[in-house]
Amino acid sequence: MWIELLKDFLQDLKVQRTRAILTVVAIVWGTVAVVLLLAFGEGLGSRWTNGLVNAGNRIMILYGGETGMQFEGMPKGRKIRMVEEDAEMLRQAIPMIAMITRSTWTG
Repeated sequence: MWIELLKDFLQDLKVQRTRAILTVVAIVWGTVAVVLLLAFGEGLGSRWTNGLVNAGNRIMILYGGETGMQFEGMPKGRKIRMVEEDAEMLRQAIPMIAMITRSTWTG
């Protein structure tokens, strides 16, 4: 029975050669496309993770903000700016800080 099915398949393959070739090419192309997309996604994800980890592990970034309450006649919502003395104060208050630097960003 299996031999008869194989003979029928090969006979149909000879008759519809173009259709069979196009079907095989489409299956191969789809498989290759999916594998390439998955590989690209995995590679991009691992590079992104490595880049974030290598950019600085155990880093803390502090930003100034604004006040939420009035204080001694000053209005609510005042801007708080970090200054160079704040970095030195943090260094003295927290002895486990290995390195501290000030960064300026205006946005």
